Amino acid sequence: MATLKGADGGTDEEVALRVTEGTETPEAIKTLVSDAVADPTDPLGVAAKIATASDRRGQGTSASWASLPNTAAVLRSTNDNAPTTLGFGCLGSSVSRAEGTGSETLYAPIRQFATAFLSEFNKLGNVVSSVVNGGVNGSVIYEALTSNTHYANMKAALGAARGPLLLAYGMNDGFPASYHAGQTFSQFYPKMVELIEQARRDGFDPIVTTSPHPHTGRVTSWALPEGITSTYPAAGVMKPDSTQAQSVISADWAHTGTPIPVSYRHVRVNEAMRQAAIATGAPLIDVEKQWWRLVAAFGQDDLFNTGEVVHPDILGHEAYRLAIVEFIESLSRSSVHSGPIVPKAQFKRKTVATDRQSSTALVADANLVVKAAANKTYRIRAHVPYQTPTTTDIRLGLSFLAGASGRYSIIGPGIGASGLDSTVTARSLTYTSGNYSNYGGNTADAFATMEGIITTGATGGDIALVWGQEVSTASNTSVLAGAWITLDEVA
Repeated sequence: MATLKGADGGTDEEVALRVTEGTETPEAIKTLVSDAVADPTDPLGVAAKIATASDRRGQGTSASWASLPNTAAVLRSTNDNAPTTLGFGCLGSSVSRAEGTGSETLYAPIRQFATAFLSEFNKLGNVVSSVVNGGVNGSVIYEALTSNTHYANMKAALGAARGPLLLAYGMNDGFPASYHAGQTFSQFYPKMVELIEQARRDGFDPIVTTSPHPHTGRVTSWALPEGITSTYPAAGVMKPDSTQAQSVISADWAHTGTPIPVSYRHVRVNEAMRQAAIATGAPLIDVEKQWWRLVAAFGQDDLFNTGEVVHPDILGHEAYRLAIVEFIESLSRSSVHSGPIVPKAQFKRKTVATDRQSSTALVADANLVVKAAANKTYRIRAHVPYQTPTTTDIRLGLSFLAGASGRYSIIGPGIGASGLDSTVTARSLTYTSGNYSNYGGNTADAFATMEGIITTGATGGDIALVWGQEVSTASNTSVLAGAWITLDEVA
């Protein structure tokens, strides 16, 4: 910890106590911040300043390798001779771009997260990072997937390097125009769930981050802007909080014994984030609770630049850093420093059907992909419900991983004159490039099952279910929702 000295001197403990009690002057606090910048473990020396007798670290921040399967698989497949690339993405508003700090590169939440994550889990230096901040000023969760290209652009920029994806919304969502009109609060939860599920289908590990609050003392109006019609859910669900008294609520949020004012709407939005994280099993970085601790210790003025209302300054962005540190520490408890201890079983499933037509090419199913490490032996299994026209049928196989070997079998409906035979086709295939077997269909639901053993060589990588039409036709051949694939390490 850097040495902390107030404007009138004093030991570290004395200064920290004065800050906690609220008796230190703003000028002295700014001096403390300036003096503490050189400490790499706590750049602003905040830890000492917000420490209290009832210090409550870990108030809701949760982390589990089971909720980061793609990230864990990338770390597990590291190659010392060819560093693995781990992608870090972010979606959100201007706060996610660290507007108000003067440096997106240093203080944006995704930048802080990537730095802290790799510092802990890349001790050997065999992972390189690709960081794409897809946050856009003015964004709200309502439009994340429906009315803009922010998600698509971020996904394209990261390419195949997909790992953690921070969802840093909330600041704009908690203001009247977004909270009540059109993009009503009642839509926040389902839109967050939708975004989490889509991100997972695309190979990301979405992480929900709750939001700081605006400077409640500087918000000039909590009413809807002129010309915007408020849309409320059913009576009793949402109160028409358009006045200062309705919109700002004071309570002992930081558990220091002193009430602090916070935005009623932003508390509700952050609670909706927590509920979405619980419902989907997504990990949570609880920034809001660290924000409350900063407000209790410093007051709101020191967390924003002069005249600023919604963009926290460098000290304000400490709420993100502190919550991220908790998150990383939680992961580290079950991990070795050169990489995590990763569950040995992987499971992927389809939640929506995929249609293909006019092609016999064997193409990987984007939802049914598992990652194999080098020099390992795996048991692979899959269940593939499908529909295909009578004269079309379906080809099924596995994508080939260079240097790997093994054998797998597929059992499914036979091919007959009616398209779906009453007999069963059972094929045993060597695990080599281009191998597949074909199965029947007559537009009704059918299914095939797959099982085998694969031993990888000197390189790891993706193994996917590959499929296409047996006879090219313009009608759909579909692998249905509920299809799954699993990979279990056995040696």
